Amino acid sequence: HSQINQLINRFNIGFLFASHSQLKAASSAPITLLDSSLFQPSYSEEAPPSKRLTATKINPHLPANVILTSGSSGTPKAAVHALLNHIASAQGSSRSIPLAANDRWLLSLPLFHIGGLAIVNRCALASATLVLQSDSQTLAEQMMSDGITHVSMVPTQAIQLIEHAPAALSQVKALLLGGGVIENSLIEQLQQLGISAYTSYGMTEMSSQITTAKANLQQHHGRPLSGRQLKLVDGVIWVKGECLFQGYLTFEPASTS
Repeated sequence: HSQINQLINRFNIGFLFASHSQLKAASSAPITLLDSSLFQPSYSEEAPPSKRLTATKINPHLPANVILTSGSSGTPKAAVHALLNHIASAQGSSRSIPLAANDRWLLSLPLFHIGGLAIVNRCALASATLVLQSDSQTLAEQMMSDGITHVSMVPTQAIQLIEHAPAALSQVKALLLGGGVIENSLIEQLQQLGISAYTSYGMTEMSSQITTAKANLQQHHGRPLSGRQLKLVDGVIWVKGECLFQGYLTFEPASTS
């Protein structure tokens, strides 16, 4: 609760669009609260042309979103991206992890992290189906019932699926592993099952993935994807490319003098 209020004050946020429970957490903040449950899509194929939603031209170079960094190297920073950054990121990812229009990617990562937002953009670019995570089914149940072909998970989840519900992986074309140590035994099991598993190195500032590789026993995370450049300078990783973000959002309060 306090973190939400700190972000509101830090970045001078005037509106908050969230669920009812999240709104209650920020009730003490001086902002306009918008309950997401009140907004329902009204598009219908049967609606007259004048009532249908129409595509809006968007300048892909303009700032489009703000995503907080993980904060692994200090206080989280507010990274600003343009649509062009996300497009470049998704294009580079698709050349390493194929995604087709009939594929179904489970949104297992939060949208307030770059990993979750990147899934949305990859599906949009490929016209693939984005499947929202179920509150009433286990991961294994949903993967089978919804025909999931692409999914991101931590190694522990993959181990549990292999041990207790290997059938849930039968339709998976790409399994992205991250968020923990990946033991060689897991990689060997996935290889025996014929599951294409991937690992990657990325960051919020580069709109998600920078390098990607098939999960391997050498713990190698691959080479930079197309549209990215990477080099080491005195032990520090330098990166740049089309998916490099616009910069950090800062807000300087007005002077009271």
